[in-house]
Amino acid sequence: MYIKVKSKWIYLYRAVDKGGDTIDFYFSTTRNAKATKLFLGKALVQRQEWERVRVINTDKAAAYGVSIQELKVAGKLPEDTEHHQMKDLNNVVEAYHCKLKQFIKPILGFKSVKTAYATIKGFKAIRTLKKGQSRDFQFQEGTRGEVRLVDRCFHIGGCALVEVMKMASLHLENQAS
Repeated sequence: MYIKVKSKWIYLYRAVDKGGDTIDFYFSTTRNAKATKLFLGKALVQRQEWERVRVINTDKAAAYGVSIQELKVAGKLPEDTEHHQMKDLNNVVEAYHCKLKQFIKPILGFKSVKTAYATIKGFKAIRTLKKGQSRDFQFQEGTRGEVRLVDRCFHIGGCALVEVMKMASLHLENQAS
């Protein structure tokens, strides 16, 4: 997907897991093997050993095949990782791009890559909350839990540990009364 930054089009790479949850995204002015290798390397480094990638589905851009082979040679990707280049297998990413285009259209482009990154990160957080993918990370149920989660993710509020301690203290006070 392309987005406009400073009146120039840049490419948005996005990686999702099989459940449709976003792993990472990356901006590049080019759509070549160097850019895809940087993006895939960045997305794969963040994965834990137990989250090992077995299959990578991409569109039919030739740059992905070259990048995946280079990452295998460099040892950043297991040799037995399969690469499928089929448009139909990429529907989860394409569906998100449609939703993202709806959010971005009223903005009419961004002034810098930094603001584009921050805005898209915010859209991602909103979508995560809306899809209910954040429940495991909330300290409270409902809207308050979502607000606190957003505060923690974007460093708006205090430290998460401090929040938990305050909530535990309030809970103990209420039980004592």
